Amino acid sequence: MKEFFKKPLVHYTTVLTIVAIVCGLLIGGVNAITAPVIEQNMIDAQNKAYQEVLPAGNTFEVIELDNAPESITTAVKGLDGSNQVVGYIYIASGTNKHGSMTIAISIDAKGEILGAQFVDIQQTLNVEGTRSNLSAFVGTQISAITPEGDLVSGVTNSLNTVKALLTDVATVHAEVADVPADPYTTMFGEGFTKEVDPSFTATEFVKSRELVKDSSGTDIAYLYQLNGFSIYNSESTEEKDITLYVGVDLTNNILGIVAPADEYHHTAGGLYTNTITFLEIYTNTALSDVETTGADLTSGATNSKTLANQLMAALKEVVLG
Repeated sequence: MKEFFKKPLVHYTTVLTIVAIVCGLLIGGVNAITAPVIEQNMIDAQNKAYQEVLPAGNTFEVIELDNAPESITTAVKGLDGSNQVVGYIYIASGTNKHGSMTIAISIDAKGEILGAQFVDIQQTLNVEGTRSNLSAFVGTQISAITPEGDLVSGVTNSLNTVKALLTDVATVHAEVADVPADPYTTMFGEGFTKEVDPSFTATEFVKSRELVKDSSGTDIAYLYQLNGFSIYNSESTEEKDITLYVGVDLTNNILGIVAPADEYHHTAGGLYTNTITFLEIYTNTALSDVETTGADLTSGATNSKTLANQLMAALKEVVLG
């Protein structure tokens, strides 16, 4: 046996085999240690991106995707503390001749881009310029892929990759987002138009009136804008405002009441929902039936419901005298 190992070919082959096995074990061991770390780092970066592009989200639920573009690796639904959907987040990855990039995009149900940032960017050309270009899409509609303001020039390939990823996100968002019905279309029907009524004189709480026409141009209703301030929290003395839009037909029946979340500055979440639910009692009723006293204002969101009722009472006074 010793004579066998003394042969040069056998000796070197044996040594190389042993070295290869040892190296393989070392590489495998290192990979076993580093792979989970790398994966966890990416997960941590992704979770951080969720919070940064959608700060209103407290929890995030993964959405299962079917037949999504390959660039879209993750889709999640962001929920606030009351489990109300506040937006959708998409993680998308792409490459070009300058390298790779992964972006996180948050979008609301109506398609507005709320936030955008890079989870990872490995571009060899003007990274900061590409970051700036991505941010230019925040506040725009995902369906348009049209940035606001001037773009940084000289990073065409990276910009095209960003646009391609946004296009893929738009495709997925149209499928998964729970887009609410347009409340004004529900009130006035398809094809309605509205115009400011210059003859209307604003009051303390009733700020404006628009004349609404149907698709054939016939007058069908008015849309009133109501606004007022009150203490919004029983533990605070600070006053904040809410805005309501009330559709009233030509016979003074209430067609609907809209309280846009971005114009509602009292407490959001469940208390906001309580106020909306309270206002629903007036939909499809006569304006004359609005209760200026006696309404149930005590169970949840008392301050907000009281202000909303005050605004409705002011509208009743303006319209009916």
